[in-house]
Amino acid sequence: FEGRLGHHHGALQGLDDLQIYSRDALPAITSSLQTMGVDVYTQAHVHYAQEGQVHSSVGNFTANSIFVCPGHDYSSLHRELLDTVKPSVTRLQMLKVRAQDAGWALDRPLLTGLSCLHYGAFSDLPLADTLREQVQQRHGVLLDQGIHLLISPTPDGDLIIGDSHDYGQQASPFNQEETDQYLLALAETVLGCPVQVLQRWQGVYGAKGPAPFSVLQADGSTQVTVMHTGLGMTTGLAIGERNIAARYD
Repeated sequence: FEGRLGHHHGALQGLDDLQIYSRDALPAITSSLQTMGVDVYTQAHVHYAQEGQVHSSVGNFTANSIFVCPGHDYSSLHRELLDTVKPSVTRLQMLKVRAQDAGWALDRPLLTGLSCLHYGAFSDLPLADTLREQVQQRHGVLLDQGIHLLISPTPDGDLIIGDSHDYGQQASPFNQEETDQYLLALAETVLGCPVQVLQRWQGVYGAKGPAPFSVLQADGSTQVTVMHTGLGMTTGLAIGERNIAARYD
């Protein structure tokens, strides 16, 4: 494996990160909640949630506390309240691939220098400006399309490759093949082997808000929480636990 990465100048190994594979995690979370006695309703549209009342396509409910987590749907519920944080979204292109004749198996997420220009923990450092200038001169299109290569292994031995970032008020439904080709070319260079595309898809999440996430109080019993970054998948449950604990002390 080290020989495959020998063309890189250096690396930073993280030992404390945990990865969540959403395709397994979300059904497992639902199942866990149900075993705890929580009623879970799917394929339901909620069109009213405030003042202790929830009206939906699967029935009406009353509650002492209502927690609204709309994802990137800023129109269906509490639109005027959400407008106060000027929400926007980012659209990203993702791929699931299989490494061909790799001779090894990736056992942890692999980021590249492009990620250091995307994540604030790195991009705020002075040296990041030097890296950004170099990338702009050599491969400016990668910055234009918000591409930072991230390769993550899946439980079945395949790889998830991402991603690009297209910011705006609405997400375009049209993926750009050029963007996918950039991602694939970068991945093959980093991995040192060709890859076979198994799946392509588009992700959409909230972006560019006043903070990583916003917790807004709609009324005495209703709280609205929205993410402004891609951290929701891994921090959502912790934010929920904190908000509920604060509500019930």
